[in-house]
Amino acid sequence: MTTPKKLAFQLSIIALGLTALLLWSDSVLRNSRHAAMAELQNLKICREIAPQIESWRQKPFTAQSQAIEQPQLHQQIEKAATAAGFLPGSIDRISPEEPRRFGESAYKEVPVQVPVKGVTLRQLALFLHHLSTTDDSNLTVKSMRLTAPRGEETGDRWRAEITLTYLIYSPPTPIGQTNPRTR
Repeated sequence: MTTPKKLAFQLSIIALGLTALLLWSDSVLRNSRHAAMAELQNLKICREIAPQIESWRQKPFTAQSQAIEQPQLHQQIEKAATAAGFLPGSIDRISPEEPRRFGESAYKEVPVQVPVKGVTLRQLALFLHHLSTTDDSNLTVKSMRLTAPRGEETGDRWRAEITLTYLIYSPPTPIGQTNPRTR
């Protein structure tokens, strides 16, 4: 036979266990709700950028069949500089480098070094945007390093070392065969 004290003790233990279970369930529910809200936010972001990704996917991948000739390369870069409002002499030089195999692909990447000086950040952004979005340009911006000129009072004028790249379609040749493009 159970005494009233034992019964009260057992009921209080059961009540304590149920309370702990209820608190744990509430914690799990709150964590799940927070995770669901975060995922809903991620879904909203994905839905916002999906059309842009789709438009990029629809855009044909472009690669040159051979290296861009120096005059054409200079013309593309100078055209972007003019559109951005660069002053004459802002581009120090345009230096294409040797093509490098792009991973294990059939493409080679050609880096082009373009140091510029005395440009505003707005001009630089316009220059890079024009290079990346113009239909006749296959150039993309690979890297950029900004520095303020030393010892000069230039206000909002900057120097930038820009590396542009473009791709050349050049499948690797099997050993023992020659590539007709390199003859």
